[in-house]
Amino acid sequence: VGEHLLRDCLYEKIECNFHALGCHEMVERGKMREHHKENVVEHQLMMLDDYKTTKQKNEELEGKLEEANKRIDQLEDRLKQSETKCIKLHQNTFSIVDTISYWIKFYFQTQEGSDSTLTNT
Repeated sequence: VGEHLLRDCLYEKIECNFHALGCHEMVERGKMREHHKENVVEHQLMMLDDYKTTKQKNEELEGKLEEANKRIDQLEDRLKQSETKCIKLHQNTFSIVDTISYWIKFYFQTQEGSDSTLTNT
């Protein structure tokens, strides 16, 4: 009996197929075609309103997407600039380390030379 009411019973009142668009009438399953025929214009207006709303939301989302893509492009440019700065900083650091290493070696070589001069005298 329950399954008959859910699927087959022509006298069971069910939501109109256009319920999601705004038609809140409960219609006997057996009279649904008649309801659709009698309310074609109203149902079409509901579909038109839904289309307009969907189109407006789509346009808003396209605008937001365009803004987000521009922001992504800006961030990618900043990232590239930061990477370039990081590479230069890394190169400068190695240059400084090389210079310090050179002077440390030079200093110790000079110290060794002066120590050997002192021990030879």
